[in-house]
Amino acid sequence: MDSYELKEQIINNEFDYSNAIVDGKSILYLANTVNSIFQKMKAMFDEDEKKNEPLKWEYKNYEYKDKYSKLQYQVVFKNHARNEFQTYEALETAVESGNLNNVEKFTIELDLDYSRGKEGNLISLENNFKITFQPFEIKFIRKSNYNENLMQQVEDSINDCLNKFNILNTIFCTKEGD
Repeated sequence: MDSYELKEQIINNEFDYSNAIVDGKSILYLANTVNSIFQKMKAMFDEDEKKNEPLKWEYKNYEYKDKYSKLQYQVVFKNHARNEFQTYEALETAVESGNLNNVEKFTIELDLDYSRGKEGNLISLENNFKITFQPFEIKFIRKSNYNENLMQQVEDSINDCLNKFNILNTIFCTKEGD
């Protein structure tokens, strides 16, 4: 960690996937990808905590000290009822049992906030990844307070997943390239 210096830089990236065709299978593919990222980060947080646990306060040096991390799936139905899923498995059950119908808005939100540095002099890294599905509007937004390679990899993984969705070119949105 001392071999490089972290520089604060506000990241506010937004990607438009409004021409993607969204079905239950696609949602589960994306949700599973994001869940895998979250589980890997939790394992890194736990490993870092265990590494520093036996050390005296002045010797603790963190790479990934969990500050606030959460993964949530939220559904707003057309009748304005809401449902939040705290686990991928709960979402998977809802999709596979056919209970994800008449959706007005679906959101996957991943918060990965952690601290880095020596105890008493920690730098706080805040990262929010939010994918919102609404009729004719699908957005992926990343907000971070540091430009860090690992969080860029998270962004790239989510974009790669979204790029695999089937698309439909219409007069409202056209996907070019690829």
